[in-house]
Amino acid sequence: MKNLTEGNIYKTFILFSLPLVLGGVLSQSFNLIDTVIAGQFLGETGLAVMGSVSPLITFVSSIYWGLGSGFAIFIAKLFGEGDNKKIKSSIGSMYLLYVLGLLLLGVFLIVFHDFVFELLNIDQSIKEETLAYYNVYVGGLFLIISNTFWLFIFNSFGMSQLPFLMSIISSVLNLGGNIFSVVVLKIGVLGIALSSVITAGIIDVIYLIRLSFVFKDLGVEKEKLIDFSSLNGSFGYSIPSCIQQIIMYVVTLLVSPLVNGLGSSASAGYSVVSFIYNFMAAVFQNSSKTLSNYSAQCDGAKKYGVIKKGLFVGLLQGMLLTIPLLVLIMIFYREICSVFFRQDASEEAREYAYIFASRFSPFILFELVCNLFHALFRGVKAMRYLISSTLFASVVRYIVTLIMIKKYGMTGFYIGWVTSWIAETAFVFVIYLIGRWKPEYRDAKALERQKKSAA
Repeated sequence: MKNLTEGNIYKTFILFSLPLVLGGVLSQSFNLIDTVIAGQFLGETGLAVMGSVSPLITFVSSIYWGLGSGFAIFIAKLFGEGDNKKIKSSIGSMYLLYVLGLLLLGVFLIVFHDFVFELLNIDQSIKEETLAYYNVYVGGLFLIISNTFWLFIFNSFGMSQLPFLMSIISSVLNLGGNIFSVVVLKIGVLGIALSSVITAGIIDVIYLIRLSFVFKDLGVEKEKLIDFSSLNGSFGYSIPSCIQQIIMYVVTLLVSPLVNGLGSSASAGYSVVSFIYNFMAAVFQNSSKTLSNYSAQCDGAKKYGVIKKGLFVGLLQGMLLTIPLLVLIMIFYREICSVFFRQDASEEAREYAYIFASRFSPFILFELVCNLFHALFRGVKAMRYLISSTLFASVVRYIVTLIMIKKYGMTGFYIGWVTSWIAETAFVFVIYLIGRWKPEYRDAKALERQKKSAA
C-alpha cells in the first residue's frame, strides 16, 4: 500500500500509472484476442455478433464502472484519513450490493432479450448466433464486472501492480480458452463468451484472497465485513459517478441502432473501431486514474495546494503515453485494421474501420483532456461538474450524429463522436478557470452553511 501524496510527484505518478496503463493495455489485449479470433475464425459474422451487442454490454459495464470508480475514490479518501475499520466494512457492504444488482440485472436482460434485440436493431441474419453469445456473456456479467471493482479498490490503496498482474493472467487464460473453445471445440461465438466468463471468475477468486491479506495488514481482519451504515458518505462519490457514466453511454445506446441500421458491414467495421478507440482510451484513462487517487488522498489529508500540480503532471504523462501509440495507428492503420478481418471480409467493412483510424483517431487527444478533468472532478468530489460536462457532450454527440449520419453514413457517425470531444474540452476548461471545483471552495461553502445554521 502506498500514500501517493508523499515523495517526488513525477516519480510517484510514473511508478503508480505504468502498471495501470500496462494493465489496461493487457485488458484490451483480452478484448483483442476475442475480436481477432472472431474475425479470423468466424469471419464477418463473428465480428458483427460481438459488435451488435457491445453497446449494451458497454452501457451496463459503464454503470458499474461509475459506481466502482466513485466508490474507490471514497476508499482512497478513507485511506488518506487512516480510517481502516470503515474501509473494510464499506468494501464488504458495497460489493454485496454490487453483485446482487448485477445478478438481478442479468436475469432481467436475459428474460427480455427480444425487447433488447429490437432496441439494438439486431440484423436478422445474425440473430441466432447473437442470442447464444448474449445469454452466456450477460449471465456471467457479474463475474466480469467484479474484476473492474477489485481493480479500482486495489488502486485506491496505491497497489497498481496487482491489477497489472491480474491482467497478465487474464490474457493468458482468455487466449487459451478462446483457442480451445473456438478452434478445437468449434462452438463459435458461444466459446468466446464462455472463455470470458470463466476467466473472470478465476480472477475474482485471486483478488478476494489478496484482499484478505490487505485487511490483515490494515489490522482489521477481525472487524465486521458487512455494515451498511459505513456506506454513509460513499454515495456522494459513487452515485454521481454512476450517473455520469449512464449519461455518457445512453447516447452510445441511442446512436448504435443507427449504425446497425446501416447493415452488418457497418456493425463489423464498428466492432473494429471500438477496439481501436478502447485500446487508446485504455492508455490515457488508466493514466488518469493516478490523478483520481492522488487528488482523493490529497483531499483526505487536506493537502489541497498540490492538486493542481497533479493535474499538470497527469496531462504531461497522458500525452507522452498516448501520442506514440496514436502515431503508430495513423501510419499503419491498414495493417492494424486488417488483423481483425479475414480475406473474404467485405471491402465496405474494412473501409469503415480505415476511415476512423486514419482520419478521426487524432481527435482522441481532446478526449484525453476531458478524461483527465473527469478524474480531477471525481477525486475532489466536484461531481456536479463531472455530470454537467458529460451531459453537455452527450447532447452534442446525439444531435450532431443524428444530422450527419443521414447524409454521410458512418463518416457522419464519426463526426458526431469527435465533435462531442472538442465541445466538452472547451466546457471543462471554462469550469477549471472559474475554480469552483476546488476543495477549499467546497469547504468554505460548507463552513458558511454551518455558521448560518448555528445562527
